[in-house]
Amino acid sequence: MRILVLAARDDQNPLSAGGDQHTTLLARQLAAAGHTVTLVTSKPASLPVRETSGALEILRIAPHRLLAPVVWARLLVGLGRRYDLIVEDLVTGERLPFFARVLGGRPTVGFWFQDNRPLFQIAYGPIGASLAGMLQSALLWLYRTGDLIVPSEGTKDWLVTQGLAATQIQVYHRTTPPPSAAKPDLPFAARENRFVVVANFRAYKRMEEAIDVLSLLRRDVPTAQLTLLGRPDEPAYLARLQRKSREMQLADVVAFEVGVSDERKFELLSRSKALTVHSPIEGLAWSIVEAGLSGVPVVVSRGVPADTVRPGESGLIVPEGGAPAFAEILRDWMRDAATWNRFSEGNRRLATQFVGTTLPAEVDAFLGSAAGPGSG
Repeated sequence: MRILVLAARDDQNPLSAGGDQHTTLLARQLAAAGHTVTLVTSKPASLPVRETSGALEILRIAPHRLLAPVVWARLLVGLGRRYDLIVEDLVTGERLPFFARVLGGRPTVGFWFQDNRPLFQIAYGPIGASLAGMLQSALLWLYRTGDLIVPSEGTKDWLVTQGLAATQIQVYHRTTPPPSAAKPDLPFAARENRFVVVANFRAYKRMEEAIDVLSLLRRDVPTAQLTLLGRPDEPAYLARLQRKSREMQLADVVAFEVGVSDERKFELLSRSKALTVHSPIEGLAWSIVEAGLSGVPVVVSRGVPADTVRPGESGLIVPEGGAPAFAEILRDWMRDAATWNRFSEGNRRLATQFVGTTLPAEVDAFLGSAAGPGSG
């Protein structure tokens, strides 16, 4: 098949997030499976306009905030009609949707990551969240009879509650080769009393709760430390977190690792005893898989889908806003090697399900069916 993939950012973009990387992985795996794939995306100053890798061509055609209007114009003059199928990233918020299902002129599959409304509330305030929520509802209506790819069973279940048929939704899990920098076998005694949050520095990730957790945890575990790791997507939010750590007299035990390499990330995870996730909603929560590949158990909010956490086995789920509950769990894990070992091994087992490099046959078949007869 000839496939056009429309995404906000590709995985080489310095500001790419988990959803961008997931969509790019799909494009790369489709190309590796024998399809001819063009990925159209935004252009940062540091990357070339055109890049090819085997059967994958990446076209970076506009700055991020102008990407959607430029794509609209190109679709209107026939870009989509050169392909058998269009796959469009349906993430909304920072940019307008591509509306390829309306403008593309070809069969279109949407890639839907999560219910964005909790994020809109944090990022845009009441009025902005209302407008963004209406746009999300419009996209749901647009795809009421269309086909969708999602990153998790949790997103699929939510879409079914919104009136979409389960048969029109295909789960596509992100996968990875085994990371060479991870050290999952590092034992409990060799790890620091440290927990880590891996997320871009954005308000909706609610990383400030981790600082509250540390403050409570240190009453019982005086050696406890916290590392916040990610990219500075919202510099003002990063500055607010740094100020909060100083005001709570925790600056010497809260480390900020900003824009570090994957090798550094896995080094930190492999020397830590837990990963926490505080955001109100996640499409997949890839950091949990990275933690599992490093032998690290997880404590997460209710917004994390069941695909990446098995309560009581690989980690534990606490209610949103539950800093005392987070602290109590971490206290037990940092004190009790047997309990920590059990959860560590559980998350290692779960993470192995996400190790791989090839496109799942069921995803390839789903896209072929969406393209219809004559494609290929």
